[in-house]
Amino acid sequence: MNKLKIVISLQQVLDGFAGDAELMKGFYNIYKKNYFTRMIDIEKSFESLDFDSIYRTVHTLKGSILNFNIPEFSEIAKGYELVAKGRNIEEIKDKYTKFKEACDLLMALLDEKIQD
Repeated sequence: MNKLKIVISLQQVLDGFAGDAELMKGFYNIYKKNYFTRMIDIEKSFESLDFDSIYRTVHTLKGSILNFNIPEFSEIAKGYELVAKGRNIEEIKDKYTKFKEACDLLMALLDEKIQD
């Protein structure tokens, strides 16, 4: 398995919020609060083949990820959203690993860069 190696800077993330550190922290805290629940929702939707739920949840995560101004993560999220929209459960499950790995890495990098 290829491990993602993406480096971010706090300034890069902050630039996505027009330099507003409080706004950035607010978005980060919302993302962090909802992240694990959303990933569980996607995994549960695999079993019920609830394609609408998978797509909505991925779309929501993608929107959150775009706020952080990190193109590498944005591209992965956009790509997975297209996969989810395609309603092919095998492809959705197959590509989920990379999407989850990227989301987990983003969470770790943001945790490292942003102090509550």
